Amino acid sequence: MTPLKPILIVGQTPIPHFIYGTGWKAENTTDSVSAALQAGFRAIDTAPQPQNYDETLVGKAITNWLATSPMAPESERRIFLQSKFTNPSGYGDWVKPFEDQDPPSIQVQKSLDQSLTRLGRGGMGQLPLDALLLHSPLATIEETMVYWRAMESHVPHRVTYLGICNVSLPTFTQLYASATIKPVIVQNDFRPAHGFDVELLQFCQKRSVVYQAYAVLKGNMALLKSPLVGWLAQEKGITEPEALYCLVLSCWDGQLCILNGTRSEDAMKKDLELLKKVGRLDKYIIDGFWEMMAATEDIDWSSGKSA
Repeated sequence: MTPLKPILIVGQTPIPHFIYGTGWKAENTTDSVSAALQAGFRAIDTAPQPQNYDETLVGKAITNWLATSPMAPESERRIFLQSKFTNPSGYGDWVKPFEDQDPPSIQVQKSLDQSLTRLGRGGMGQLPLDALLLHSPLATIEETMVYWRAMESHVPHRVTYLGICNVSLPTFTQLYASATIKPVIVQNDFRPAHGFDVELLQFCQKRSVVYQAYAVLKGNMALLKSPLVGWLAQEKGITEPEALYCLVLSCWDGQLCILNGTRSEDAMKKDLELLKKVGRLDKYIIDGFWEMMAATEDIDWSSGKSA
């Protein structure tokens, strides 16, 4: 078995292959995050957007877990923790951590203040937040850059790394060229309607930007039901969702990690075990998966597909 390559942010900070996604857990957030930490997840993704996340309960779960494992080695207690700045339009009618009339720099500061307080990061004697992601670009690149500059002002004392979610290749290219502190994380919806973000992934790969894929299962039902996924599941003695995870991780080995939001404690443990049980798949299987992805939406990738 060939192990998957480690994923390193800017070549130095490791980030796990699976990140636990805390969205849409509502009142079950504390229990779900606690179970994920107990199962072995060491990266957590959240956001201040109250209609989809509960940062307070995420912070509570992390604090409780750390308190109950004081004797564990530091390497086992270290959690890669990331949150987001959600711009005003992302809140709808829900309460924001800032006023709409606040300038962007104050909006970012107030939102980050709230996130750090809830998560126990960024204060005196505390670790900085590992990553702050812009939840989505603004209407124009000029507006996006105003908020990005505001985020940059909090690095490195309160935040270590910056990234962006739900971004297209043209917008990310402009952001990357204009940013003083370059984005090192892209978190996007991974599905055929977006061409599986292959061209964006290639752009990121050349610049050592980590790609975080979400909706890998729910956005790819055709792949889940495919003969290749079914064959791999039977061959390795795993489930179809686990097989799809293995294929996606192997295609972009060392660059792509997956947001995993399962609420099943059994699935949490089994998903993490995949990394040691299956590892990187053989080239002929990866090639077959590339062909299947291309056929899913008749995608024509003009540049080379190999990672």
